[in-house]
Amino acid sequence: ASEEISMSEFTVEIRIGDSSGRRFESVQALVGTSATYTTLPDSVLRRLGVHPTGDRSFVLPDSRCVRRSAANVPITLAGQTLLNLVVFESDDATPRLGAVTLATFGLAVDPVNRRLIRVDALLKSHA
Repeated sequence: ASEEISMSEFTVEIRIGDSSGRRFESVQALVGTSATYTTLPDSVLRRLGVHPTGDRSFVLPDSRCVRRSAANVPITLAGQTLLNLVVFESDDATPRLGAVTLATFGLAVDPVNRRLIRVDALLKSHA
């Protein structure tokens, strides 16, 4: 399915690993601010031998609710490899880098320069 990319969206290369973190595949993922979790085509995950470990409910842009399979997989981004929840999508869906993955890696979207930037996480202590 062809999707229109907004002016603030851009793509970055991420590497998706198999469950053991030994084999990785590069994917161009769309970066925006609309996806909570990283989504990847089912065929990419299956080719790496990743199997769903559960499923979750999601709200689509048109307000419909759907259930999708998900699994935790190693993702390499910005020089780090960290375990992240990814959602299985149809093979014609555009891979998307979600907000949870960005936060996990300590990254934020710079929409003006269309790039990812490092940010410090917030820790709030109780008074």
